[in-house]
Amino acid sequence: MLVIFITVVDLLLPDNKYKKYIDLTVGMIVMISIIEPVLGFVMSQKGFNIQLAQGPKTGFYYDVSDIQKKQEEIIIKAYKDNLARQISDYIRDKYGLNAKAIELSVGSKQSMYSINRISIVFDRWAFHGSGDKVRDIKNDISLVYNLPVENISILEN
Repeated sequence: MLVIFITVVDLLLPDNKYKKYIDLTVGMIVMISIIEPVLGFVMSQKGFNIQLAQGPKTGFYYDVSDIQKKQEEIIIKAYKDNLARQISDYIRDKYGLNAKAIELSVGSKQSMYSINRISIVFDRWAFHGSGDKVRDIKNDISLVYNLPVENISILEN
């Protein structure tokens, strides 16, 4: 069948500048048709099951929802890390304070992420009993990130 097909293709096509490309393609088809049964037999003897006509099959099967879930986790982690770094830099630049830790609670709707809560931890001696700095930091972060002041907590450790 393959030889008849190749002969018909060769007779129908005129001699032109594309003939060498067509010959190359036909040659590849012939090579694959010759190698496929041999390769299939060898691989089946080793426990592999490869069928060239349907594409290679491997032992790795992934569920798309698992991949999407893992991708979502990576994106949220990067988003949280970026926000934590921004908040830390903002507090350091404006108030001269270094946050020990910043925890963020993030929600998502249709690939849009929003901040639900921010928790910032400072060393115990950071404020020296000044409640004004705590209030100012909360108000500034509330304005910058459009988050209610009640959802921002500042703790001393």
